[in-house]
Amino acid sequence: MSAAFLLQANKLKHTAARDFAVVFLSLFAFGWLGVLSIVDYKAVTRIARSAASTSWPTASGVIDTSQVDSPHGRTGSSHTARVRFSFTYQNTRYTAGSIFVSKTSSSIWPGPAERLVAEFPVGKAVTVWVDPADPTRSVLIPGISDGDRFLLLFLTPFHMVLIGVVSGVATLHRINKSPTGGIRITDTFGQLVAQVKYWPPHASAALAFGVACFISPFVVALAFEPGRSWGGLALVYSTAAALAAVSYAWTQRRNANPNRQLHINTIAKSLTPPLAKGEQLPTPIPFAQVRSLKITGDIIETSKSRSTQYTLE
Repeated sequence: MSAAFLLQANKLKHTAARDFAVVFLSLFAFGWLGVLSIVDYKAVTRIARSAASTSWPTASGVIDTSQVDSPHGRTGSSHTARVRFSFTYQNTRYTAGSIFVSKTSSSIWPGPAERLVAEFPVGKAVTVWVDPADPTRSVLIPGISDGDRFLLLFLTPFHMVLIGVVSGVATLHRINKSPTGGIRITDTFGQLVAQVKYWPPHASAALAFGVACFISPFVVALAFEPGRSWGGLALVYSTAAALAAVSYAWTQRRNANPNRQLHINTIAKSLTPPLAKGEQLPTPIPFAQVRSLKITGDIIETSKSRSTQYTLE
C-alpha cells in the first residue's frame, strides 16, 4: 500500500481554473507593483525631503494668520491648522503656509490642529527653515513629521497585499506542479498523513499583520495619535506582529486537528478519514472494506463502489 492513490487527488480537478488564477494574479501583481512603486517613490522622496529639511538655512519670520479650519464644526471629521507666515531670505520677501514639509496638519480630532495654532499665534516671531530650491515651500517645523510616520503605517497593508498575491501565485504554481495536487503528505514509520484541509500559517500571519496595520491608522493612529513619535509607530507595528504570531500559532493548531487529516496506516492496513459531523472518535477503515476514495476540495468520500475516480490498489 502506498500513497499512489492520492497522487491524482485534485491533480486533474480545477487545473484550468488554477492556471487562470495564476495568470490573473500574476497580471494583478505586476499592475499592483507598478502603482505601488510610483507611490513608494513619492513617499520616499517626501520623507527624504523632510529629513533633509533639518539642514536647510534659516531665516526670521512672523506669523500672519493662524486658525483651525473645521468645515463641519468642532465635531466634524476634519480639522486642519491653517498657518501662514512671511520672512525675508536673501533680501527677498516671501510668504509660505506649510508647517511641515509633508504639508500634513489635519486630523479627525480637533486637538492636534488646535495645538499647532496655539503654538503659532498671529504676530509671533518664528524661525523659518528655508527650502533653497523654492523658498515658498519653507516650513516652521523641519524633519520627519507625524504625517510622514503615518504614511509609513498607511502603506504597510498595501505591501502586504503584494506579498500575499505573490505568495498565492507561488502556491498555485506549486499545487499545479505537485503530483499530489497540493495535498501535503507526510510519512512517519508507516503512518501516512494527508493534510486535506490546510491553510498556510504564514499566510494567516501575513493577513493578520496587514489587517492590523490597515485598521490601526483609522482606529488607533488617528484617534490616539501614536504616530506622533517613533515609539508610537513601533507600538503599532509590535501589536500587529503579536497578532500575526497568535494567528500563526492558531492556524498551526487548526491544521493539526484530526478533522483536517486523512491517516493511512500501511502497517495495520487501514485508513482513518477526517471526523464526520457528530463523530466523537476517529473510525479506522480496513483496506479490505475500501474499494475507492474520492477527494473533492475539502471533502473525502469513501465507498464500496468501483465507479468512483480514485481507487485503492
